[in-house]
Amino acid sequence: MPLYEAVDGSREHLAEWLDWVDGYELGRAEHFISGANERASRGEMLELALEVGGAIAGSCGFVDVVPAHREAEIGYWLGLPFVGRGLMTRTVAALAEYAFESLEMHRVAIAVYGGNTSSRAIPERLGFRQEGVFTAARWYRDRWHDRVWYGMLAEDWRSLRLHRSG
Repeated sequence: MPLYEAVDGSREHLAEWLDWVDGYELGRAEHFISGANERASRGEMLELALEVGGAIAGSCGFVDVVPAHREAEIGYWLGLPFVGRGLMTRTVAALAEYAFESLEMHRVAIAVYGGNTSSRAIPERLGFRQEGVFTAARWYRDRWHDRVWYGMLAEDWRSLRLHRSG
């Protein structure tokens, strides 16, 4: 299964920051895909696989959507062979665009571990505002990690998009 192989091939790289990677096995990948398909059919979630040259490079999607508040949270991971190419930045930008323009979300959020500078660079590059730091919010691999929250409002996204297109 390509999703499992992508995670397994970058297990140590991913497990440094993603607690679901420890103990990840084929059955869990299958369960995730069936659950994601079911939630997507109900409009509750969107999870995208990034494919490069026939291989799964990573995944990006809505880890939480709250329609009543018109808010979505984006989560993502990228396999080690694909890091540094701008793939995830472009994917997160496309997903944010979809959230704001097609789903009419008011706010998009991204949360990452404070020490994960690569993941933090993505919302920062896209102009998301750092809204807060939850100090020592997650216990993982024998230590506490801060969680850094980023947010973007629809009107700010549109304004930044106008500046980018020039």
